[in-house]
Amino acid sequence: MKNLSLPVLLLSILFIFSACEENDSPKLSSEDYLIFGKFAGFCLGDNCVRIFKLDKNQLGEDTLDKYPDRQNFYIGDYTKLDQVKYDKAVGLLDKFPTDLLNETDTVFGCPDCADQGGYYLELKLNTTHKFWIIDTSKGSVPEYLHEYMDELSGVIEEL
Repeated sequence: MKNLSLPVLLLSILFIFSACEENDSPKLSSEDYLIFGKFAGFCLGDNCVRIFKLDKNQLGEDTLDKYPDRQNFYIGDYTKLDQVKYDKAVGLLDKFPTDLLNETDTVFGCPDCADQGGYYLELKLNTTHKFWIIDTSKGSVPEYLHEYMDELSGVIEEL
């Protein structure tokens, strides 16, 4: 009888990889986008409001630098950034916390109430269009957002 260990090993590896869970992060169509950024009210300089729009093909930075409204979607005027910056930001979509889509609240914690700033997130995905304003203090927001907050902060700093 021939040695069957190699075929059995290969089949086992194939089975293990085929059983892996698919990434359930949002995938953008041509009409979809992710707007993300950080803001601070009592601040001086160019970095007080930094809002970006990521779509399927490009990344833009808002030139209006308006403080986000807690009641309405952010309306910006975006200037296209280079491919290197797009490549840095595109990972935010893969890591987007899909649990956020099930939330009924749009504000988490008390963003910028103590001059700590806040994050703005907006997702337009198919028929879903939602936004959230998130405190930068992790103790004020659900734990599932903590890792994404770190990611947001890092990407915004790099941009």
